Amino acid sequence: PDVFFPVARAHSLLVRRRAGLVRNRRGLAQASPFRMMCFFAVMYGIFGAVFLAVTPIRMLGAALSVAIGCVFLLMVVVTDYLDLLVNPREQLVLGAHPHDDRSILLAKLWVVGRSLAILFALLSLPPLAVVVVRDGFLSGAAYLAGSAAAALTACTAGLYVGVAVIALFG
Repeated sequence: PDVFFPVARAHSLLVRRRAGLVRNRRGLAQASPFRMMCFFAVMYGIFGAVFLAVTPIRMLGAALSVAIGCVFLLMVVVTDYLDLLVNPREQLVLGAHPHDDRSILLAKLWVVGRSLAILFALLSLPPLAVVVVRDGFLSGAAYLAGSAAAALTACTAGLYVGVAVIALFG
């Protein structure tokens, strides 16, 4: 805890500073990148809910909805959070005293995991509402458990793909 909390705060500041670089624009572009990702997560969730409501085969609609969410989260991990997770030079910025690697990794996963959990909630709420209305609470709980497992797998796969790309191409 003595190392984790300062490191987590430092990573949160780095993420906020990166988001603050683009705030000097006007209109819709004035929103922070995370707010724009939240907007797109809601849009992807609405598209997933439409697929779920329109398809006559409920399992196919649920699979399409979960696949859309997983692709979105995979894209977010690879394009936005990969540098934060695997940048070894960032340890020089975090403080003068040395930090152990486990605390740094835990802090990075905490900062990124919190953001991805918010995006997952925004992605899964519209399809979850459709499942609960059509099939009941038990089906909604099963859908939520399955989509959470798929989202965790997609985020982990995005991290591994990104690490492989960085290892191969630098």
